[in-house]
Amino acid sequence: LTEITVGQFMMYKNKNYSKKKKEFPVSNITWIEAARFCNWLSEKENLDTVYLFNSKNYIGANLQSNGYRLPTEAEWEWLARKAERNKTTKFTWGKSLPIPKMSGNLADESTIGLMELYIPNYKDSHKLLAPVASFNKDISGLFDMTGNVKEWVHDYYLVSVQKDNMVYYDPSGPERGVGHVVKGSSYLSATLQEIRASYRDSEVLRKADIGFRIVRYLYGKEFKNDKK
Repeated sequence: LTEITVGQFMMYKNKNYSKKKKEFPVSNITWIEAARFCNWLSEKENLDTVYLFNSKNYIGANLQSNGYRLPTEAEWEWLARKAERNKTTKFTWGKSLPIPKMSGNLADESTIGLMELYIPNYKDSHKLLAPVASFNKDISGLFDMTGNVKEWVHDYYLVSVQKDNMVYYDPSGPERGVGHVVKGSSYLSATLQEIRASYRDSEVLRKADIGFRIVRYLYGKEFKNDKK
């Protein structure tokens, strides 16, 4: 339901960290580090790993595995714009502005003097990062789909135009590339472009405002269906 926290990530790294920061989203990590965390957690819970490594190098992924992974770009955007909604929305909260109170940790008025751009008439009480789940969850039940940290997703970045009359089923992006897709906004976001749920960017290196969340498939007996 939330982005991976400092506390969770440091368990994987087996390193000491400030307990005051344990509920903050982990950030400033690479895509590879996020993928390795997914594999570590899968092994910890006796699940099949998704990400494949040859020695130290990433060589691919088995997306049919039952282990943890980064959401695909399509999954992330579906959760942010369509899940539990009657119609596809422009923002995680809906189609219109202004930004509702407690929608997320963005570059609000508290950053005046700290940042060049800020969102006027919006206050979230956090100049920098906030603990996960500090703001209202969206209609799909997820926290921080708007703001706090941007998020690595599974896909390599590709600039392409969908073909007419083509239907794409659960796309996972190209098998090779340079940068990976980053979705969502962060505590540094002040423009409408970045706040839109459809926003996407390409990154190669770690950044202070990029973290991640994880997903996995449920198969067979793991899937609990209450319908009779």
